[in-house]
Amino acid sequence: MSWVLLSNDDGVDSPALLPFADAIERVLDLPVRVAVPATERSWSSKALTRHGTVRHEVVTRGGREIVAVDGTPADAVQLGLYGLFGREFAAAPPQALFTGINIGYNAGSAFLASSGTVWGAAEGAFAGLPTVAVSTGPSLGNFADWRAETALPAAAETWRRVAEVSADVLLDVSNSDLLDHCDLVSVNLPWDVTSASARRVTALTPMVYGPLFEPTGDDTWEFTSDLSIHVGDVEGHGDLEALRDGRVSITPVVLPRSAAVPDHTRRGLERS
Repeated sequence: MSWVLLSNDDGVDSPALLPFADAIERVLDLPVRVAVPATERSWSSKALTRHGTVRHEVVTRGGREIVAVDGTPADAVQLGLYGLFGREFAAAPPQALFTGINIGYNAGSAFLASSGTVWGAAEGAFAGLPTVAVSTGPSLGNFADWRAETALPAAAETWRRVAEVSADVLLDVSNSDLLDHCDLVSVNLPWDVTSASARRVTALTPMVYGPLFEPTGDDTWEFTSDLSIHVGDVEGHGDLEALRDGRVSITPVVLPRSAAVPDHTRRGLERS
């Protein structure tokens, strides 16, 4: 039986998780198995728990069984692929891996490189699965205020709408040949997205951070709430630019691979 593995980095109680799982099943007509971190593990990139023990627990949310893993998103995907649903995997591997919907955009090169949602997805891409990571964020205003809003009961209908559009994008990506040209796809949707919203295939907007930590004492530091970010230019085709215009950004991503080196550079470094 074909099935889809779903994971995230916001944890088992993310308000996006159940609407997304339901929408995937409805739109793609495939059963969804869910393996996620037990708690939020944002900004964890592709970290794996090499040292220590990882435990899991099967919990129920909204009538759906979810496997909660006390590790990273990549841990959850690894266990989902090769351990938690082992018998199913041996009989029929998942048709695809989807991650999200992340609470906050994963657009721009620096944010994407830090994202547990995207690099949890990469764990599936390394396993040879078609893989899509999905994120949403605010159009305007303060991120902290928006994030608090997304957790309120009043946001439930919005999450259902964002999840429905997300699943429709997944279907379009699955029916296209986009994944033949990349390793995974990162989709970012505005919080006010609708089925009529414009969509663009985009490039990663170049981005670098300023200082990420601020001092709280003589020898202590905390992650700053005031990020200093420098954004580069990709001639209007970047994912951040699309989002600022209220469009859905569909970004094909290539996983790390060696760079092409000019012959004169090679000759200057190599020794026989």
